[in-house]
Amino acid sequence: MMMMMMMMMMMMMMMMMMMMMMMMMMMMMMMMMMMMMMMMMMMMMMMMMMMMMMMMMMMMMMMMMMMMMMMVRSRFTNGDYDGAKESSKHAKMFVTLGVLLGIILYIVYVVLVIVNQTTATSY
Repeated sequence: MMMMMMMMMMMMMMMMMMMMMMMMMMMMMMMMMMMMMMMMMMMMMMMMMMMMMMMMMMMMMMMMMMMMMMMVRSRFTNGDYDGAKESSKHAKMFVTLGVLLGIILYIVYVVLVIVNQTTATSY
């Protein structure tokens, strides 16, 4: 009977040890996860910065477009009918250019995001 008790005790102890080990492992894992999260956060911050920059660029482009449009408008209010036609063409051209630029910027941003994510996961 005593032996049995001893065995039980030993088993319990072993179980406890195992549990402790598991806990430690879990803790370690958590720490690792935290680190990874931190890294990701940093990456995200970088992304945000990039996004901000992109936004700024977009804004600038828009401003430029507006200025151009204004110039065009003024030109064809002042000028004659043919001038008006020409200027409208110009305006259309500017708009298309702006749109294209925006799309290109967006594509570049997307590519950057993908690259960053791949680098983050490959550590």
